[in-house]
Amino acid sequence: MDNDPKDKAQIVTEWLNSKGIECFPWPSSSPDLNPIEHLWVHIKRELRKEPAKNLKELKQKIQLVWNSIRSDVTEKLVDSVSGRLQECIKQKGRPTRY
Repeated sequence: MDNDPKDKAQIVTEWLNSKGIECFPWPSSSPDLNPIEHLWVHIKRELRKEPAKNLKELKQKIQLVWNSIRSDVTEKLVDSVSGRLQECIKQKGRPTRY
C-alpha cells in the first residue's frame, strides 16, 4: 500500500489483516515500482511519432500500440519488480535508479 489516505483507511487495514495479507509499506508517488507505468511510457513515445488528429484516432492508435507490445517486454517488466522493490528497500523509500 502507498501512503494514499484511501489505502490507509481503517476498514481496508482491518480487511487485509483479517485475510492474512501482509502489506509492504509502499512509498507514495512511486510509479517506478509499477510495471504498467513503464508500458505507458512506451505507448506515449510511440504516439508522439505521429500524433492523432482526434479522439477516435487516438483511441485506435493506443489500441494498436498496446497490441504490438511483445510478451517478452511485459515479462521483463514483471520480472524486474523484485529488483525494483529491493532497490526501494535499499534506498529506504528514496528515489531509485529506476
